[in-house]
Amino acid sequence: MSCTCRSALTALRQPARRISQPTFAVLSPTRSLSSSSLLADAKPASSTRSSSSPASSCPAGTVLKGLNYLKDGQDPVALEDSEYPSWVFTMPANKEPSLAKGKDNAAAELRKQRADLKKRTKADIKAANDLKG
Repeated sequence: MSCTCRSALTALRQPARRISQPTFAVLSPTRSLSSSSLLADAKPASSTRSSSSPASSCPAGTVLKGLNYLKDGQDPVALEDSEYPSWVFTMPANKEPSLAKGKDNAAAELRKQRADLKKRTKADIKAANDLKG
């Protein structure tokens, strides 16, 4: 007799599978459903990516001015595209999530309202001071 708690714990300890990168082949209705044929036909997720990575924006050997943040350090020099890890070229260019745009617009609107209120208050104070003489 096996304990169901142990099997549940081992299932929880295993890393979650990513849905966006399936490691199994798409099944067609004419294929048999034996596990050995599925494993033989499965393609790894890395082979589905395009083998050509985009070219970098600057040629190798270019001095990248302004990227040094150390006091006595030197500016870094660009390397060949093959010397960078593959994940560098898959990073998204736009880091701004779509949900944050609404928050940014609301925050910008509040800043504008606060600045307008400050200008009005300053004008009122100046007008009151002019009346005093």
